[in-house]
Amino acid sequence: MAGLDGFFAVKHHTFSEPPVRVLTAHHVSAPELPLARLAIDDAFQVTGSGDQSAWDKLPRLYDLVYPYLLEFTPESARIIRLPGIPGEPETPDDPYRTIPCPDAATAIVTQTRRGRFVVYDLSDGAVRADVSLGVGPPIFRFHPSTGLPWMARHDTIVKFDAAWRPVQMARIRESVRGSVISEMAFHPSGSVAAVAYSERRPVPMIQPYRLAPVEGSVLLVDTEAMEVVSGAATDRWVDDIAFISNSRLALRERDGDIEVRFIDAGPVDVRLHPPRPAGEEWL
Repeated sequence: MAGLDGFFAVKHHTFSEPPVRVLTAHHVSAPELPLARLAIDDAFQVTGSGDQSAWDKLPRLYDLVYPYLLEFTPESARIIRLPGIPGEPETPDDPYRTIPCPDAATAIVTQTRRGRFVVYDLSDGAVRADVSLGVGPPIFRFHPSTGLPWMARHDTIVKFDAAWRPVQMARIRESVRGSVISEMAFHPSGSVAAVAYSERRPVPMIQPYRLAPVEGSVLLVDTEAMEVVSGAATDRWVDDIAFISNSRLALRERDGDIEVRFIDAGPVDVRLHPPRPAGEEWL
């Protein structure tokens, strides 16, 4: 997880409970060197070692894999166990995911496939919001200037207000086959968002017929006007994307190697479309 001034945190996964037992703080000047360490024991107690001031440059809230969060402040550290989604028990084919919010006061519990999510207040466990906008794995990002949440699910981008009410929605493609948004990232200024998506085409699968994602594109969307300002084609479904400059992006493509690819966004003739009517699904 990225922090300030070149600091970043690494979560070390295990097969224990909680699945993340160790977090280490690093700096880009010597990324292989852990500056500080937080360890969680079997009694869910947190102990620190190393230069604990490194955590001052890093987020306060960490997902340890549902239902656990680690809240860390200079004064204390505690493990938070979140409840699930009311009336929607977790299932093996639709596990819950936990997303810490940047305010460090709230966190999201979401279904992986069906798309309903709940925002919990970490101080008292109250439900701040309970939202369902249709099926599809949601991708959450937070605007770097306003802190307001954005979500992408399947082929639709959603902007929320501070109360998690949808205030603006746009669809990437008007085709009945739709498209699959695989990643979304903001420019540091917040003026544009990079939205990576893949078109869906019929391909032979185990089932007789199925639409699956293939090559796609990255679109740069003006965050105020909700209009496409530029874009570029990709060879595969994009898993990770980051801005290098206003129009240059670094990305990693799914099923590719670990190398980072660079692309330059240019003029494209693409417009966004109104969201699908309530209840209309295409999967």
